[in-house]
Amino acid sequence: MLIHDEDYCDHPENEPPPQQDRCRQLNSDAADADVNAAYFMSETHNRANATVWMLGPDQVAWIGVRERTCGAGLPCRIRVTRERTRVLMGGGRRR
Repeated sequence: MLIHDEDYCDHPENEPPPQQDRCRQLNSDAADADVNAAYFMSETHNRANATVWMLGPDQVAWIGVRERTCGAGLPCRIRVTRERTRVLMGGGRRR
């Protein structure tokens, strides 16, 4: 599974820095895509051509915990979401 490990807030020295709110939103979106993919792989047991209804009770509960923990703070959401992705993938192993 592909994990977004880039940091949209990082930039080459010869380019102007990106707007913080925009790059943080992109990092948050990438973290959400990764956790959704990890949930899908977990629910389908990595089967090819699998389909599954997403947003099961455990995912809904986790989203509630994340919202209560982080509120609208994007850096917190990104960190917590990436931690959850690692858990879903089996303790941090990269695939």
